[in-house]
Amino acid sequence: MNEVALKRIKELREKITTAVAGNLGATFAESTRARLTLLLAEAGLPHSEGIVFSYLQNHPEQEEAIIAGNKFGSEEIETFLLGLLKQQRSAHRDLIVEQLGMRKKADLVARLQPYLADADRHVRFQTANALFNIGGKDAALALCDFISDPDEWISMTILRLLCIMRELDSIPILIEKYHQDEDLRRKALMISFLARFRSVTLLPIFDEGIQARDARLRANSIEAIGNLSLPPDDIKNRIEQHLHDPNNRIRANAILAIAKLEPEKIKPEIQEMVASNDVQLRRSAAFILGMIPSDEYHDLGAALVADKSEVVRKRMIQSLRNFSSEFVFNQLDLALSDQNKWIRKHAIDMAARLSKFPHKKILGLLKTERAAPNLEACLNFFTFHPIEESMNAIKLHVKDRRLPVVKALLAAVAAIGGVEGVKSVAPRLEQRDPQVIRALSEILIKAGERKILEDLVERFSQLKHENQVEALIPSLSSSLKILEQGDSMPEPLLKSFEKIEVAERPLTPPRPAEPAAEPEENEEPGLPIPEEVSEKPRDEARNVEEPAELDLDLGEEGDSEIPGLLSLGDLGGSGMAEDKPVVKKPIREKPRVSPHYRAGLKYYNVGKYKKALAEFSKLLETEEAPPANVFLYMGLMQCEQENYEQARDYLQTFLGKDPNHSKANFVLGKVYRQLKLWNGLIDIYEKFVGGELEASPKMKTKIYHDLGIACVLVAHYERGAQLLDSLIKLHPEDAEVGYYLALAHFHMNKISSASQILHQASKAPASNKRISKLIEALAVKVRSGGI
Repeated sequence: MNEVALKRIKELREKITTAVAGNLGATFAESTRARLTLLLAEAGLPHSEGIVFSYLQNHPEQEEAIIAGNKFGSEEIETFLLGLLKQQRSAHRDLIVEQLGMRKKADLVARLQPYLADADRHVRFQTANALFNIGGKDAALALCDFISDPDEWISMTILRLLCIMRELDSIPILIEKYHQDEDLRRKALMISFLARFRSVTLLPIFDEGIQARDARLRANSIEAIGNLSLPPDDIKNRIEQHLHDPNNRIRANAILAIAKLEPEKIKPEIQEMVASNDVQLRRSAAFILGMIPSDEYHDLGAALVADKSEVVRKRMIQSLRNFSSEFVFNQLDLALSDQNKWIRKHAIDMAARLSKFPHKKILGLLKTERAAPNLEACLNFFTFHPIEESMNAIKLHVKDRRLPVVKALLAAVAAIGGVEGVKSVAPRLEQRDPQVIRALSEILIKAGERKILEDLVERFSQLKHENQVEALIPSLSSSLKILEQGDSMPEPLLKSFEKIEVAERPLTPPRPAEPAAEPEENEEPGLPIPEEVSEKPRDEARNVEEPAELDLDLGEEGDSEIPGLLSLGDLGGSGMAEDKPVVKKPIREKPRVSPHYRAGLKYYNVGKYKKALAEFSKLLETEEAPPANVFLYMGLMQCEQENYEQARDYLQTFLGKDPNHSKANFVLGKVYRQLKLWNGLIDIYEKFVGGELEASPKMKTKIYHDLGIACVLVAHYERGAQLLDSLIKLHPEDAEVGYYLALAHFHMNKISSASQILHQASKAPASNKRISKLIEALAVKVRSGGI
């Protein structure tokens, strides 16, 4: 990086620092001032340390203050943070430990070790991670002393971190702790983590585990031995006897270990797994095919890609990366048409990694997919495969407000159309979201649009309203992180900083938000100050030039709305904005509101549904285009009155106009349940589960309940079991959930688990006699072993 670039970056940092320091004295909310302090620390100028430390001392309860203080390496701040950590009543002690660990100072190991025994489990967890970040022998030995923490979350975290650190001095202590532990489940987990050492020193422990009675210990020990650098005969002698073990996991791990040594010899075993009726065994076969040489297993791979079980198909798609390109192309072509959206997503992700994958089918999916993960995957595909033909389909989603989709869309547009492409879609984005502003500015800055960054800094130095300042903080924070990369920053941006311009205009210093004096004829004008709505006369405000590249659109109240970079794509233009004439907006007449609508709404709000229904019915008779929400209110009230047929008609009419209305979809699902229209219920509630529609926690419980039961009733047993299993863990007392979960397991030939679930359900208080009778009838069938 040359001196010109260093100078420009320094000027940007100084300007941000000056602007932030000025805003810290404003009467903003404390949360905003805390974020400004963090931005000040991210700018990284040494003279900011005093301001940041002072704020940290006065507001230690603010998370941003702790993070900001830790960005400076002074001993004074470190001592202050350690002092806060000692005080049991201090806020965010876990965050303090985490931040101290980021300093990676070896002398902090001894000072942080006592907090591995802290009463707060979150402090213990972050202390373990902090010592891991510091690293070294002393940190590893300190972690070893607390591997027997009574909280399994902490003990397994420490064990995992030790195995990643791979400090050989910790092995004897880990062996000792393993022998002292009496919990078989934890010992099995310890075996799994110890296997990461790949150390022959641990072979006696693995040999002991392989002879244990506990299936988990044996399975994990077989996996560990298979990963050791032992002579092939030694591995086979230990593992071959387990190839036909009745436990699926033991059998799968043994087959995988032998398959790594002799892929041809083990093919009959894998064929048997693929032909099995056991879903988990077939899934294990799919996993194994992704771990061994695959040239001879194309037939088995193709069979698993077309498996009837979704979990098997999903696992096999993930294993395809181990197969040849031609085979993968053919199988992904099938998977892209799968009914399960997650399988389609994994197939798209896999296709994105293949440089010559045909794009036609994914272009079709880009037009039809609605779930955010799938849409994001399609957009990511065209980021890696920039094809001009896809631009129109990409622009169909420019109004999508889901942030992951917006980021993926901008990346795809930038890959295909470059900076001009991004600028063309920028005005159509939802730019009142600060995170959208951040994503948009990030893309443009990385593409080398240095002027965008300079104008963002200029705007920030001029803004005075709190909402405006908050809106630009994420963008500036992201920009500073890009600048921190130094020589590693994106090449277009680095070249832009290093380029020496013939007539370079220096950045203007920060100015107070007041009318600017008229420039002299021989003076080059600086960037214009945006007009701010205030109590000043309109004529005085009109003298201030309005920028063409940034529209703050403050509204009539000035600070009532978050500003949007509504013309961010035009930022960086060298021309000055022309004076715009003030055009008075015509006064609009208020729309006429029907008295029936007013009366119906009044009765609806006080719960007088019969009168509300009568008024709304008159409205529908007299108005050609009634308000859409009338159909929603009618549907909700008809549902309350148990008139489910009418409720369905009204709700379907409303959803035809607003298909993403959360409450309307939820209530329509309830109506479908009463009408026993199970497929309709499944279609709606899967949208909630897939994230296409938002639901409150209370709604989610009901959705999982009804969706799980509906899936069982239409013979989608695996999906129903998956949903009900997650629900029964939260509500084990629900006898109805227990019955339908047992019914699903029974139809999947899992007689043993069905019996256990029924036994538990029979103990729970049944909501009605019908469920009790159903449980008894199913119990008889389970005991007889067949239907």
